[in-house]
Amino acid sequence: MKKLSFTVTVEFADSVNDDNEINEVATNILHGLIEQVNHEGLTPEESETFTKTIQISKDGKDIIRHSF
Repeated sequence: MKKLSFTVTVEFADSVNDDNEINEVATNILHGLIEQVNHEGLTPEESETFTKTIQISKDGKDIIRHSF
């Protein structure tokens, strides 16, 4: 299997409804994942594979993508 999809739910104390705020949250999630890839990796510890792309989507719509 080359691609894995996960569903992540983030709950905030106040509403985040504006498209710009939603995109900012997606960007922050992506930056956190990039940080993990750059330091310890997302792949299983014993694996020889590496991360090629991370894509963040909301409601079936692609918001942001990063390729390594």
